[in-house]
Amino acid sequence: MDQRDLRYNCHDCGVLEGQLHEWECPEEPCPFCGQPREVVICECRRKYIDPAVMRTLDSLILEDDEGYDEVSGKVSEMWKEICEKKGRFPFVWYPRVCARCGEVWPYTFYDPEWNQYIAPDHRRDILCFDCYLVIKTSAVYERCLGQDMDKEQAEAMAVQRFNETVKTDSAINDHIKERRAEWESIAGSQTKPTLPDHGQGT
Repeated sequence: MDQRDLRYNCHDCGVLEGQLHEWECPEEPCPFCGQPREVVICECRRKYIDPAVMRTLDSLILEDDEGYDEVSGKVSEMWKEICEKKGRFPFVWYPRVCARCGEVWPYTFYDPEWNQYIAPDHRRDILCFDCYLVIKTSAVYERCLGQDMDKEQAEAMAVQRFNETVKTDSAINDHIKERRAEWESIAGSQTKPTLPDHGQGT
């Protein structure tokens, strides 16, 4: 079998591994700073595009002006040309892996308190929900002991924060599911390329 037959597709723009993303695909990394996603709106644009043009774009956003789309389109084309001269990265499908336990394609979650428990140099790492809950609840427990609570009180507080985190994540995922259903009803038959079956993950 030709190894090229085993290539995956980008789940947003549909290109095969080794090909460039369709321009403005949210999965394309920035060729300047390496930001892993959203090259089209990366802050690097402000370093390489005429500041006057960017100020015009900013003012149109603030004023909700009808001319925004036209200027935004021109900025996008300018940025594309700059990125192509630098050298855009071809698409490669990298599996998501928990940095703590190694689980592949862990459950995707969101917690607004993430920055309180994850050190700055690891905030862009991926953690599975189970590992994150261990880190968070252990930190809560130890902090409570440091505040002169007894072990029983500290455990109760840790359990409370555990339940709150799970509840918050569940509410956010319910909202995402509702929005996804709404999008699918609007999109109709215009479906995005489907992902290969990588196992667990969203």
